[in-house]
Amino acid sequence: MMSDGESKLAQFMNLPVEIITTLDQKYKGRVFSYDDFFLILRKENSKKKNDMYFINMDCISSVSILANEEIPAVNFQMNSEIDFKLIMEREKEDINTSQKRATTVNRFAQELFDAIKKTYQIYWDHDVMKIDILGVQIKSPYDPSCVIGADDKSVNRIKQVVQNVTNKINRS
Repeated sequence: MMSDGESKLAQFMNLPVEIITTLDQKYKGRVFSYDDFFLILRKENSKKKNDMYFINMDCISSVSILANEEIPAVNFQMNSEIDFKLIMEREKEDINTSQKRATTVNRFAQELFDAIKKTYQIYWDHDVMKIDILGVQIKSPYDPSCVIGADDKSVNRIKQVVQNVTNKINRS
């Protein structure tokens, strides 16, 4: 259950505001989030999906909600906290579902991964490439003999792909 302060602050989330800093810089956008240290403001009419300003709370001299047909102009003092537990859970989800590059592999391995990714849903599990839909893994040093899996047909297909990509990379 939200406290009175939290419920009042919640009504200002995603509203259009104008921030004026102690250096007289003006920022317009929608309140995305804030805590005791930073205000995160989503830029209005930006071509980028998540184009944001991170503004140090100590540098804010005023915050004004911009009036429109539904919302009267209001000034308010922010003092809520970001739910870091929720952010960490979302970040963990993103990492688990992303196609992140492995940081511990050589350039050849990453080129092989990128080439296979054009055809198959592949991901890194530490330094092992995994194609779950086929039940196949490619381990270091990432040559055809390092392809393992339960289904011989899938393993042979990926071995052929690895050999072809290896030949192509070596010719470059």
